[in-house]
Amino acid sequence: MFGKSKKVKNLRPMLEVCQSDAMRNAAGSLLANIEYSSVDRKIQAVVVTSAAPNEGKSTISLSLAMAMGTKGKKCLLVETDLRRRSLCAVLKAHPRHGLHAVLRGDAKLAETVVETEFKNLFFLDAEPGIPNPEEILSSLRFAELLDALRKEYDFIILDTTPVGAFPDALLASRVADGTIMVIREGSTDKRAAMLAVDQLRNSGAHLLGTAVNFQTKASGGSYGYYGYYYEEKQVPADSPEVQEILDGKE
Repeated sequence: MFGKSKKVKNLRPMLEVCQSDAMRNAAGSLLANIEYSSVDRKIQAVVVTSAAPNEGKSTISLSLAMAMGTKGKKCLLVETDLRRRSLCAVLKAHPRHGLHAVLRGDAKLAETVVETEFKNLFFLDAEPGIPNPEEILSSLRFAELLDALRKEYDFIILDTTPVGAFPDALLASRVADGTIMVIREGSTDKRAAMLAVDQLRNSGAHLLGTAVNFQTKASGGSYGYYGYYYEEKQVPADSPEVQEILDGKE
């Protein structure tokens, strides 16, 4: 057992947001956008990242995975933030082995992937304190594992670290089918966001777009995580709407 996280109480509101009607509707719309985002390639493994911490990427990852499961898609949510794990506490899932053990050949997928309480949603955790995240995510074994997972699941969601903090998201994006970057209205720094977009594109990532959260303009309401409604929209990373949201952070 990995041991239970001390952050469980702080993370439970994330699950409440993911289960709200507003979030389910938003995640369903985002899923539809992903499914129809490309006619030339199948979008199956998706990286979710952000420019900086605390922008809601893990909430979006979980909500998107839940939306996929609800629509009958067999979905695997992978803890790919190897530096600051959070999903195991939210999902109350504590498997004996994790991603590192699979890549080392010390455990089989059947021993690591666990079924969650949510329909068609499975979870692959990562061990705490992994010393070499970059080596793991850039390894041939990680790419081969992702290929194997594509054969078993309709969708794979990789919740990674912020682009501005570590190279992990860039490395994972190279072998994924698409990447979504989370932008938080009123918080994300414009320069940091555009730098993250450039880094993703230069790394070879297939950037599907951005998920803008904490929206306050689109529908005239007040949106937020806890105690308010939540909205996310998928739009191109360089669209006028995103630029307008980020302009206040220059």
